Amino acid sequence: MRKRVGISYEPGLIMIFRLFCAAVSLIFFIFSLFPPLFYSVTLDTSVWLGMGGAYAVIAIYLIIPFFKERMSLFFLPVAIIATIVIPVISLTWQPDLFGDDFLQLSMISSYSLSILLLFPLILTAWQYNFRMVILLYAILGAMDPLIYLLRIGPYDNRFPAYLYFSLIRIASFVAIGFIITELMKNQRLRQKQLSEMNERIKRQADIALELSATRERNRLSHELHDVLAHTLSSLAVQLEAMKATFEIDNQRTGELLDRALDNTRSGLQETRRVVKNLRYEPLIGVGFNEAIKQLARDAELRGDLTVILDLQIEIDQWEYEVIHGIYRIISEALQNCITHAEATTVSISVRRMQEGGTELIIKDDGIGFNVGKKIDSHHFGVSIMRERAQTIGADFFIGPDEKSGSGTQIRMVFRSTT
Repeated sequence: MRKRVGISYEPGLIMIFRLFCAAVSLIFFIFSLFPPLFYSVTLDTSVWLGMGGAYAVIAIYLIIPFFKERMSLFFLPVAIIATIVIPVISLTWQPDLFGDDFLQLSMISSYSLSILLLFPLILTAWQYNFRMVILLYAILGAMDPLIYLLRIGPYDNRFPAYLYFSLIRIASFVAIGFIITELMKNQRLRQKQLSEMNERIKRQADIALELSATRERNRLSHELHDVLAHTLSSLAVQLEAMKATFEIDNQRTGELLDRALDNTRSGLQETRRVVKNLRYEPLIGVGFNEAIKQLARDAELRGDLTVILDLQIEIDQWEYEVIHGIYRIISEALQNCITHAEATTVSISVRRMQEGGTELIIKDDGIGFNVGKKIDSHHFGVSIMRERAQTIGADFFIGPDEKSGSGTQIRMVFRSTT
């Protein structure tokens, strides 16, 4: 069986066409009962009844799905052609009238015809291109001068006037159709561009989400690697030592066992801390400065540190992703101080810069490290912080304390704070 072609119509077009045909049909049925006063010459009632019935048939044709399925490509053009041909023939091919009656009726019919043809013109330009407008209105629109030619002949002194009015209407309709088709073309182009832009934004959002998830997985793997690898490797060494001294020195074995238990408890506590950080969002409800104070108190308890805070500004009005990134960087820096730096004092400051922007500085008095040296596989903290800084658009610097030349100083600069 031959597959039928599916047609996509502009939203609302068919429904509006149905309403138009139904309304015109009702008006003509009313005219058949109460002839309009603006017609100085009374038309036969059959003209109004015929036009009302014709428009009613078109409305029914547009309602029944069977015709839409069977007619396919020709469904809408047939209805549009019918709404052009029916009024042209009905209002132009009148019974024999002479003199002023014919002139008056022809002029009024021409005005009525222009009104009736305007709506299918709009529908044609709305759905199709300009070539379809030319086809329908340059060809079918020439029907009424042809009818006048047949009715009164080319030598009648009234014919040039009728031809002139017909040509003016055709030219006006073609111009209106051109404007509408151009507007619709531009609208469709903008809709297409908007759709493509939305698709690109969606793809970029998916990529950003995937990158964010990847970074978070990397951070989690780094933290768990630091906690579990250190704890388990230390525990393995101690167990090997216990195995070697078990039968020789029970006291030494007991000391190693106590140390192994301490390391195990410490590793368990750190693992719980990492898992808690994944489940708990400390910034919600308390603000950035209060969350950093709580972070500092926890670090002091866990690492026997003294944390000095100098939070000169509030940054809660910044974008949440930036605030969250800064919080995580400070958290990572404090954890590095506890785990690797052997520091006793850490200072954290957030302040405005004179040249513009905001500066975050984290300094400790620990053992420091060689920045140029490749970061050991067991210490991912620096790479995590650098990745987070890049994500939130901050410049990241790390090295010894600029004043003392020892310890470690982390400096981040935010040029934009919105």
